[in-house]
Amino acid sequence: MNHKLKDNLKKIRKEHNLSQEQLAEELGVSRQAISKWESGTAYPEMDKILTLCNKFHLNIDDLLNKDIKEVKEEEETKNNLNKIVEDFMKFITDTINLLFNMKWKSKIKCLFEQAIIIFLLLIFVGIFYLVIGNAVSAFLYSLLPYHVYEVIQRFLEIIYVLLAITLGTIILVKVFKVRYLNYYEEWQEQKEERKEQTEKQDTKIEYKQEEKIIIRDPKDGEYRFINAIYKVMIIGIKFCALGLAVFLLFLLFLVSFALIASFTFWKSGLFFIGVAISLISAGVLLGVPIYVLFNFVTNRKSNKKTMIWTFILAVIALGVGCGTTVVAALDLKYEEVSTKIYREEFPVSDTIFFSPHVEYIEEERDNIRIEVPTCKNCKVETFIRESGMVDFVCTDKNRIETIKEFIRELNSKKVRILDTDPFYARVYASKENIEKLKKQADNYYDIIDQYEERLSSQETEIRNRDIEIEEKEELIEQQEIEIEDLKNKLSIYEED
Repeated sequence: MNHKLKDNLKKIRKEHNLSQEQLAEELGVSRQAISKWESGTAYPEMDKILTLCNKFHLNIDDLLNKDIKEVKEEEETKNNLNKIVEDFMKFITDTINLLFNMKWKSKIKCLFEQAIIIFLLLIFVGIFYLVIGNAVSAFLYSLLPYHVYEVIQRFLEIIYVLLAITLGTIILVKVFKVRYLNYYEEWQEQKEERKEQTEKQDTKIEYKQEEKIIIRDPKDGEYRFINAIYKVMIIGIKFCALGLAVFLLFLLFLVSFALIASFTFWKSGLFFIGVAISLISAGVLLGVPIYVLFNFVTNRKSNKKTMIWTFILAVIALGVGCGTTVVAALDLKYEEVSTKIYREEFPVSDTIFFSPHVEYIEEERDNIRIEVPTCKNCKVETFIRESGMVDFVCTDKNRIETIKEFIRELNSKKVRILDTDPFYARVYASKENIEKLKKQADNYYDIIDQYEERLSSQETEIRNRDIEIEEKEELIEQQEIEIEDLKNKLSIYEED
């Protein structure tokens, strides 16, 4: 007789609160047969074993060869794990579906509310740690040696963080489920009911896009303080959006001004057309976000489809305009014009020198002469710095005349460019004076290099001193801890 079978029969009967007579009645046998099976003196027929398995949802191999109690415990564990996984996946799926079915305003409010709850939980956890945690830490510090105290403190901190994360997650999920997921499940049930009623009707129905749900329903109420903070946040966002819109409006004004100004060279033909198309496209690209931002501030709806197509067409037009401008610019005639020369003479001095970018030319003369190439509408001013370096500044005599001349040249489809860098200067002096000027420049730059090296070495020394100070502070702190441990041990010895 299989010992597992007789033991399993007893366990099945007791688990279902059945007497031998009741089990015998359900299997269609006598009470004596059940008694013999449980005592091991007789063996049930195969059809009775199959009946047992079907009735109590058992496996033949488990009934005959295994402990039914252990098998059921394993199945319950598996079922619990499967249920946990299924509940978690259902929570994730419902959350994603909820967010997809919510209006943007409801999404923002939902996420903002969760952020507020997380923030409040963090504050509570921090306050609890500062009050209770510091008290426990001080108590342990007074009882234990420092090394043992440090290990225990780190362990308790890890436990506290894990508990805080676990409890915080449970609270957050619970609040989210009560305030949102339960409402979403009701909404889904109502949606299914409406669908069933619609399918029962024989009339033709026009199907429209399902409206987004608004979470939460006004009858369910909201946390007033969260709603107040949300309103303040929305006001702040709208204020920032208004500031951005004003800035973009200013850029639109500049683009419009440039568009009107571009008509001054309309005779340039294709070049003007390319610039005009580019500026108009840039204005439209600026107008789209301005329109959207002002609608957001004033709580008006924007036609998304129109805005998207307008933006795409404006980008295409901007590309066409820029390409046209480049093609037209390549077709312009470029003429090099000779520059006029600005000249000035300096007496030989032991203090003045020039930058390394000037060109020195030997010439038998007692003084120093400089020549700076420049354009006809520009003037050059020279001045000597406190260090003795001679500098040149090139400025327009009349900027309006320069602009007018450029526009006239552009309308005639030609552009004049200087054949020389206007800031490239030549210095004429004798060989002896040139060597003197170079030496004075070298001395100046040597002093600068020495100063930078000294400054770098001092900064390095300061960093090294800071490191030494930190090391000494750590040593002092360690010695104070050792002294405190010795005091604690001494007090314990004195008490003994």
